[in-house]
Amino acid sequence: MQTVHQLADKHHIKIKNSYSLEISSEIAGYLTENHKIQPLTDSSATSADGLSEIQFMTSKQFAKLTPSYQKLKTNEVYIYDRQGTFKEPMITFLNKTYHVKKILKRINGIPSEQPNMTHSMVIVVPSKNVTNAMGDIFNDLGDRKQAITYQNQLLFNVFGNSKNRKAFLKDLSQLPNTTVTDKFSTMNALKEFYGGFFFIGIIFSISFVMATGLIIYYKQISEGRADQQQFDILQKVGMSNDEVKRTVNSQIIWIFGLPIIIAVMHLCFAMPMIHKILQLFGIIIGPMVYITTFITIISMIVIYYLIYLRTSKTYYLQVSRKIS
Repeated sequence: MQTVHQLADKHHIKIKNSYSLEISSEIAGYLTENHKIQPLTDSSATSADGLSEIQFMTSKQFAKLTPSYQKLKTNEVYIYDRQGTFKEPMITFLNKTYHVKKILKRINGIPSEQPNMTHSMVIVVPSKNVTNAMGDIFNDLGDRKQAITYQNQLLFNVFGNSKNRKAFLKDLSQLPNTTVTDKFSTMNALKEFYGGFFFIGIIFSISFVMATGLIIYYKQISEGRADQQQFDILQKVGMSNDEVKRTVNSQIIWIFGLPIIIAVMHLCFAMPMIHKILQLFGIIIGPMVYITTFITIISMIVIYYLIYLRTSKTYYLQVSRKIS
């Protein structure tokens, strides 16, 4: 830590909220419906269902970070679920079940967010004997063999301008036996990866909406011209302008309303597939996915409504042109 502070002073960087801890490397597993953690196989790794990144911490280390620590029994664990989706009273590591003494809202020094959006948990175990046995079994089962090893980590917040921060992190990464992971480079990498998809999505969305609006608009113009004679006859036999407007609105509402209803129905049936695609990109299926879906539906309804207002007016002018 002294070397880190010396480098920080050299580059005019301030370090705050520093924590030194021992935590296991991340292992990839999947949570079954029975809340059992199993090693990955080729089939489970590609299905994306229940995929989770798991780290372990001993109760001894947890006690250093948490003053109000309550000692764990040999069959008890603490669980810190970053996404807050795990609510079960028991968890099984392969064939051994542990009682979840408490679901933690946070652990001092442990970041609340991960570089990716995969579901992740930190599990506090009574001792390394638990993970040593798990590591052996994980190495014996499944197609993706992995060990559970512990490593020392130094976590802290960095304050300073961008240039000094980059120079500090560069020098820090050159220290022997040191691996540096920082929020800023991770954010840039994620923006580069997801930004391309976001840009393509925006372009496609605008193109499809404009194409749909133009198709509907000019279709209504052509139909309006074709319907002029019929509405002229109806007007001559006593149909008022208000009745013409009601008829036009009723007809166009069906033209616009039915596609939206069908589209929402299609989206509902497609959600399971959309979930799997998002999970393959490491996105957790949580409230944000449903909020985004709801906002998208509302946005499309608003856009359709604006097109409807313009189209209905144009259609009415077409069919009422010969009406005196």
